[in-house]
Amino acid sequence: MTRRSLITLFLIAILFICVQLFLRPVLRGSPVLSQSISILYLWIPGIVALIFARMEGLKIPIFARPNRFFYLIPVITMSICLFAFLLTIPFGAIKTPNAVFADQTFYKIIGYGALFLITSYLFVTVLFGLIVLGGEIYWRGYLFEKWKKQGLFRAIWIIALVWSLWQIPITILSYSPGLPNFAWNILSIFALNFILSPVLTYFRVKGKSVLTAATFYSSLIASFLYFLVLFPPPEMRVIGIYAVLTIVCLILYSLFLKLYSSSAWEKINE
Repeated sequence: MTRRSLITLFLIAILFICVQLFLRPVLRGSPVLSQSISILYLWIPGIVALIFARMEGLKIPIFARPNRFFYLIPVITMSICLFAFLLTIPFGAIKTPNAVFADQTFYKIIGYGALFLITSYLFVTVLFGLIVLGGEIYWRGYLFEKWKKQGLFRAIWIIALVWSLWQIPITILSYSPGLPNFAWNILSIFALNFILSPVLTYFRVKGKSVLTAATFYSSLIASFLYFLVLFPPPEMRVIGIYAVLTIVCLILYSLFLKLYSSSAWEKINE
């Protein structure tokens, strides 16, 4: 059944490409409709997972009572992005504070910072959490439940590969000649997914739910954006450096948790 679910998933991906190419002239004039279809694409894995799980009588722990790993997510993701952002300062990360901070008192600056924390971090975390949850229901829900018996460490990397292959169609459709080299974009997706997979699986296991993994993913995105809202970068180069340093910090965090060790995963799963 796992193979059938994968075949179904990739057939839908091919169909999605055909539909998008057919509708491209219409979608170019309607950015909202285009984005909505892209979001639907990200939820297709979750729909496939729920259908096949029901057919097989497989229980996917999508929601569970939040534990300490769930509540630690904002602290961890904010710390990772803050450290990366501080490392970006020599490259001009704080040269242009948000315009609302100009000529404001200390307390008003703190107030605006708190307001941005709600509007930029909390809102984005919830929004992106709902979006990525669809994929996580399949990747660290259905597939993880099916493949974890073969060993968590092996399952992590196989899921990362399937996850990356699934993202290729939407990358092809969203690519513009004005962007960097297309092959480099594909390579970046594979690298990012293989870096994220151990961490997301760790929170999936420790949080005992798919939602915890999805929340970590969305919280990391929101944390990254939060510091860009506080200090809008003067040039794209700064964002690139900040992104690279965030990934490096994520790798260091994974090394700290020993997520690249197969023997460590035996203890993590206890």
